[in-house]
Amino acid sequence: MRSKQWEAEFRAGYRSARAFGTGIASIIAGLMYLVFMFIVGLTEPHLPYLLWLRLGMAIILLSLGVVLLYEWAKDSFGNDIIVGAASALGLSGICLFFILPHSADVERVVLASPAIVIGLFAHYALLRLPVPVAAAIGCSVSVIAWVYVPIVIGGSEGLRSAVFLFFANLLGIVILILIESRERLLFEQRKIAELARREARERQLAAEEATGEKTRLVAAISHDLRQPLAASAAHLAVVSHMLERSDVAGARSQLEQARRTVEVLGSTLEHLLTTARYESGAESPRVELVELATFMETVYSGTVSEAGERGVELRMHLPLARVMLNTDARSMQRVMGNLIMNAIKFTACRSDRPGKVLVAARLRGSTCRLDVVDTGIGIAAADEAAIWKPYVQLGQVDRERERGLGLGLYLVRGIIGRLPGHAISLRSNPGRGSCFTVTLPAFRAEGVTLPEPTVVSQLPLPALESLQGARVLLVEDDREARCAIAALIEQWGVEVVAALTVDDIVLAQPPIAPRRVDAIVCDYRLAAGRLGTDAIASIRAHLGYAPPAVLITGDVDVDALRAAPGENTSVLAKPFGPSVLAHRLLGCVGADPLASGV
Repeated sequence: MRSKQWEAEFRAGYRSARAFGTGIASIIAGLMYLVFMFIVGLTEPHLPYLLWLRLGMAIILLSLGVVLLYEWAKDSFGNDIIVGAASALGLSGICLFFILPHSADVERVVLASPAIVIGLFAHYALLRLPVPVAAAIGCSVSVIAWVYVPIVIGGSEGLRSAVFLFFANLLGIVILILIESRERLLFEQRKIAELARREARERQLAAEEATGEKTRLVAAISHDLRQPLAASAAHLAVVSHMLERSDVAGARSQLEQARRTVEVLGSTLEHLLTTARYESGAESPRVELVELATFMETVYSGTVSEAGERGVELRMHLPLARVMLNTDARSMQRVMGNLIMNAIKFTACRSDRPGKVLVAARLRGSTCRLDVVDTGIGIAAADEAAIWKPYVQLGQVDRERERGLGLGLYLVRGIIGRLPGHAISLRSNPGRGSCFTVTLPAFRAEGVTLPEPTVVSQLPLPALESLQGARVLLVEDDREARCAIAALIEQWGVEVVAALTVDDIVLAQPPIAPRRVDAIVCDYRLAAGRLGTDAIASIRAHLGYAPPAVLITGDVDVDALRAAPGENTSVLAKPFGPSVLAHRLLGCVGADPLASGV
């Protein structure tokens, strides 16, 4: 459907183009008056004032033609009133010369029909007046000609004249409508082509930007994933050397360093996968009622140890009243965790005074404000827009690995933007600290009953005794991952049958079936394009019963898989810690009722 803007643009262009046709028609009409002036003056009896009248008409029309051609050259618009008046003047002048008296001694035998027909054709075909205006002028002149000018001599003069004039106007109106329709069609096609070119250009720019983002991402991953891998390899090499010298204490220290670098690697991967899930829309928000105190306790427990290690005092102030949040708990935990960890990291950089981070919650009407205030290095006003962009790390000439990829705040803003009624703002003073404020829907509630939250903490070693003697089938097509997971599970006293493919399980010699299997651990993406869900179904069919299964995956769209993993099957996203896998296995053997919520 054409918009009003398109219609206005078409009208402007249509009228601008008609200045040329009108100018040419005016000059031709003026020349015609001059020619007939000489013909009448030299060959026919005449009255002198008729010659002067023709000369005046010629001068007016020639001048108007020059003006219109000048307007056309400047791409200006021909005014409807000027063009309509000029057309009416030219056509009426034709009739006027036949109405005015000529010499009395000569009978008039010259007819006006050729001039009127030519004038009407030029009027409709060249002037590009609006159809109603053009029809009004043409029909008015035709009525005058029919009443006063003898277009036909002899026979039914009035009837014949009316027929000629009617069809002359009808043909002219049809020509005018066809011309306008054609011009409109060409205009719309041109506009559509322009829009297509603009859209193609925008897509090209977006593709170039995406390519640049991909290049930056690859560079970031290349650096930020290789660094902890290299560090871990170095620590393990030192461990090997120390064990050769029986330096157990030194080996333990190096193993702890290696463990920390692996944790950093896992955190980086989690950031990348979470960002990919939100950008692709694979992880949709799940808004529900969440108790503020319970939510903030979970956030605090996940960050307080990091604050202690960095020598930063982390405090939390909550309202005394019970407050319910209307939000996505998992997404908001990422948001608050990112904001608090950033505050801790950049506050720890201060050496002139002890670092402090305050997390405060305040209920204001139907919203709750969550403030994360730090006494860190602050953010300059010129940099406040840049911090929300991906891969931006302010003030890092040499990238400090522990500060991450620069995706934290980018992820935070993406999450906030997807949650209804949520907003985030920043106030900062360089050298004194920053305050990030998250606003979200909330209300004061008393008597609202919620299910107890499922909290999974690190498993103490005695809890693993329930796994001793259990039997687990492990299907993983990556050799290193298969060996590592098998070794981890075996440390818990579990018998592990590890295999590359389902066929290795089904065709194993001796058969696996004689002894009962307690659980199946299977990767989702297997060799040859097979899926873990199909592999689990095949193993269960081979066994003749359905042991509980744990499906491990590195896919971005984990939520879709969790929605329908299969009967008695849970999903575990990579990377995962040993305690999380232990919870799942304890749930499989019936020793951990909380495993389903892990």
